[in-house]
Order: sequence, then structure tokens, then C-alpha cells
Amino acid sequence: MLGIRLLDKLVTPASDPAEAVPQEVDPKLSVHYQKALESASEGLHAQALEELKESLRENGAFAEAYHELGKAYRNLGDLNRAIKAFQSAIRIHPQRVETYTELGVAYDSAGNFLEAIKTYMRVLRLTPDSIETRNDLGMAYFNIGGYTEAAKAFNQALQIQESNVRAHFGLGLVYVDLRRRELAMAEHTTLQDMGEEKMASLLMDHINREFY
Repeated sequence: MLGIRLLDKLVTPASDPAEAVPQEVDPKLSVHYQKALESASEGLHAQALEELKESLRENGAFAEAYHELGKAYRNLGDLNRAIKAFQSAIRIHPQRVETYTELGVAYDSAGNFLEAIKTYMRVLRLTPDSIETRNDLGMAYFNIGGYTEAAKAFNQALQIQESNVRAHFGLGLVYVDLRRRELAMAEHTTLQDMGEEKMASLLMDHINREFY
């Protein structure tokens, strides 16, 4: 219970990303933060969490610590606190692309696809050529049945990288749900031609379930 009460004090949701907290912390100056990174690299996420809390006790205007706190909570399966931590990091550092990306993935994992879409759109405003974000956006739209927007996102990814596996697979899923068998099979063939047998087989499983 102590840890929960502490987090409630440390982590507050971002209301307006433009309200940045001044005087960000230099990560190299925080011993607890460095220890947290070491623990996280060894898979000791609970230990990393405690070090990050100590670091934030020292200074709450520490975007990197909140970012890592979000990752630690996500790895421990606490998505709600992960989201709050990422929001706090964004409040301090509104232009940090990596944190928006992590926040979008956390929303996705929590099944909050509408918030994930909003977050991925913000990432794309900061980094328009991010293939992974366009694929993440496509899958988020797919998960709410927004097939037109999903296909658009996957096709935009393919405009940047024609051989992108995730985009071809995502398009295949869209065509399956739209019952466009020929187009789904075309994406399956493309994956095979690219030597991506595992993804091609997975897509074929979806095709078989839908059409046979």
C-alpha cells in the first residue's frame, strides 16, 4: 500500500503537454536512475521501480525517470500506472517522441484503441516518416473496425518502405475482415516472395478461418 500511495503522489496525469516543468534533470547526475537502468537491463523491473521512485523523490522534474517508470510498470503488468507515468514524462518533456510511442503502446495493450490512435497521430506529427508508428496506427484502427483508415496507414508505411512485413501483414488482415479474399491472398503471396514464411503462414490461418 505504501508503494501505491507514493505513486499517486509522484505521478499525475498530464492535462496540458504545453505546461512543461522547467529545469529538467541530467540523468547522469542521478545514481538511483542509473541503478534503475542497470536493474531493468537485467530484467529486475520491480527493483528498477524502487530506484526510480527514489530518483523522483530527489527531483520530480525528471522526464527520463518517469519514462522509465512507465516502462517498469508496463513490464510488471500495471498498465494504468504505466500510462500515468508516461503522461507525466510528456508533461515535463512535450516533444519526447519515445514517450508518446510508449504511451500509445500502453493504451493499445490496455485495449484503449481510441487513445492509442490519438497518441500515434501525435507521434506522426513529430516524426512523419515513422514506419513503425504508421503500422501501430493501422493496427489500432483495425482493432476498432476502422478498415479504411487502417488500410491507409499500412499503405503509407509501404510508401516509405515497400517491403515492410508488418504493413503487408496488416493489409492482409484488413482484406480478410472485408472478405476480399483475392487481395488477402495477394498479400500472402507477397510475404512468401519476401521469404517471410512465418508471417505468410499466420496470414493464411486467418484466411482459412474466414473463407473455408
